[in-house]
Amino acid sequence: MKKVSIVLAAAAMLSFSQVSATPNPTEDPGKRLTQEIHGLLKENNFAANQDVVAQVRFMINKEGEIVIVTVDSADENVALFVKGRLNYQKIDTEGLTKGQMYSMPLRITA
Repeated sequence: MKKVSIVLAAAAMLSFSQVSATPNPTEDPGKRLTQEIHGLLKENNFAANQDVVAQVRFMINKEGEIVIVTVDSADENVALFVKGRLNYQKIDTEGLTKGQMYSMPLRITA
C-alpha cells in the first residue's frame, strides 16, 4: 500500500459563523482544530490510487467530542475512514461553540 498523506485546507477554509472568546485571542481556534484533526488522521493505512477530496460536516458535542454529521465524497471508503477515525474523538481545542455545525474540506493525496 502506498503511504497516504492527508492534507487539510487552511483554517480559513473552515466555516465558522460563531466563535466564542478564547483565552489567547491571537491563536485561531480553527487553525488549532485543523492541526488536531490532521493529527488524528495522519497515521493510517488508507490506500488511494488518486487524490480524493471530501467535505466533512461535523459538530462538537457537550463533552468536547467531534460528531461527524456527513462526509460528502465520491469514494464511500473515504467516508467510512473519516467517520471511523474522527467520530466521538475528544478534542482539546478551546474557543469552539458546542452544538454548532462546522464544515471542513479534506484532501487525501495518493
